[in-house]
Amino acid sequence: MVASKYKSIDRGISQLKDYHRSRLALYSVQDELKRRYRSWEGSSQKPISDRILFEETFEGKDALAKVVSMQTSTDYGFKLVENPVHHGTRAGRFELRDSDPMIHRGTRSELFVIDRITSKERWYSFAALFPSEGYANDASNELISQWHQSGSPPISLRISNGRFYLRVLHHSDDSAWERIDIAPVTKDVWHEFVFHIIHSDGKDALIEVWHNGRQLITYRGRNQFKEKEMPYWKVGIYKAKWNKSKTDTSLRIYYIDDIKVGDEYADLSDMTSSSPNSHNLVTGEGIKTDTKP
Repeated sequence: MVASKYKSIDRGISQLKDYHRSRLALYSVQDELKRRYRSWEGSSQKPISDRILFEETFEGKDALAKVVSMQTSTDYGFKLVENPVHHGTRAGRFELRDSDPMIHRGTRSELFVIDRITSKERWYSFAALFPSEGYANDASNELISQWHQSGSPPISLRISNGRFYLRVLHHSDDSAWERIDIAPVTKDVWHEFVFHIIHSDGKDALIEVWHNGRQLITYRGRNQFKEKEMPYWKVGIYKAKWNKSKTDTSLRIYYIDDIKVGDEYADLSDMTSSSPNSHNLVTGEGIKTDTKP
């Protein structure tokens, strides 16, 4: 009886050691970046200007100091690179493989940019490049940006079959989604996205989207779940299908630069790297209801 108890204790200690080793492995990249680029803890997130609340250009010794965290399970999941860049001398590089261990209950490589927003009106922008080698077309979608409350994100920017589209919570059905087409995913060039969002489950809800200076979406309809916390914002790659199965591809690589968050007083000129040369307002066109999760 005593020997059996000791064996049970030994097994428990062994399992606990395995758990801690796995946790250390999963977070080793994040810990290394925190040592290299200064921990989030204790750092201040002061406005860069009167209207810009957050900016990440990956330049200088303070690169990645202001993001909340990095969510990747591998040492190649996110890196700083000198080519290609949108502006300056460095950009970020995401890499996700279908064999990667899950982290935070999913197959992902993401930057947790800002925590729960404190005001429902915000501006967001970033630039992204998708290489010909490393981002083949896939019929199965993946998220490259998401505004998350709990469960499925009520707003997300996704790619499927070589096209960007916005997926938004359905106007009345919590199990359905509005799918709004945006543009083709042209490879090896930079795509600059700007979002103006009033996060709401009421009549004031609004999403405006610009792609490379052209306004392509004005969507009026609820965009968050009722009676849940305000969303937080992440960018990167999350491919849910890889949690349990395979798809047409096994590799996703994309580059990111010039991430910004503006307050309710910001405007398009604050969020873009250059003035827009044209506007193509689309209201209601291209919207499809998607009942799939």
